[in-house]
Amino acid sequence: MKLRVVRAGLWRVLALCHERGDCELLEFLDGLEQRHLKDRDRLLALFQRVADTGPTQLSDSLSHSLQGDIWESIQGNLRVLWFYDKGKVVVCSHALIKRGRKIPPGEIRLAQQRCNEYRRSTPVEIPDDEEA
Repeated sequence: MKLRVVRAGLWRVLALCHERGDCELLEFLDGLEQRHLKDRDRLLALFQRVADTGPTQLSDSLSHSLQGDIWESIQGNLRVLWFYDKGKVVVCSHALIKRGRKIPPGEIRLAQQRCNEYRRSTPVEIPDDEEA
């Protein structure tokens, strides 16, 4: 399992990547249509805020627990599912465009599976603070 730094500060915001190096979260954000770019930019600013002050400083309208270890960050219709790791680290599983009233259960299960895999894969090498 590989990780990439999305934003770094007091906290580090990391993205899960495949062994071959491609990163689903970053590819999703890069591939968004024009109508979602404003929300993408706000989401990236939110990641920087998390890196600077930590996720506990965000209001429930921007970030909250979904189920178990999985949390979501919100900007417009964009959602990023993530979990905590020790050492002031937030690990982003993946992102999606929310189309209904609730996050589909399959998306939460996917994030939980990735969280479980992350916790089982020891040691996970956390990259230096070079941002993506």
